Amino acid sequence: MGHLSIGRIDEDKKQGRIGKVIVSPEYRGKGYGRHMIQLISTYAFQHLELETVTLGVFDFNTGAIRCYENAGFTIDRYFKNHRPFEDEWWSLYEMSLNKYT
Repeated sequence: MGHLSIGRIDEDKKQGRIGKVIVSPEYRGKGYGRHMIQLISTYAFQHLELETVTLGVFDFNTGAIRCYENAGFTIDRYFKNHRPFEDEWWSLYEMSLNKYT
């Protein structure tokens, strides 16, 4: 159905980062991505004892942005022209979810 990871765990800041989120095309738009994000966030808060989980998403990936927002994430920052790709620059939203909100 999909894959994701959590890494960049900073025990002092009690923070981790979700990355490499992939949902198979046949499962997109059906709530599975949101469920995956909710499960990894719960794991991070309950088992890893983190207080904040972050992620980055390119601004053109509107389906993923909606998925993360539906899972409770909010946009913190916008990085215009963050990463070059072929003949263009991609912009990025930085999003986070706090255990206590």
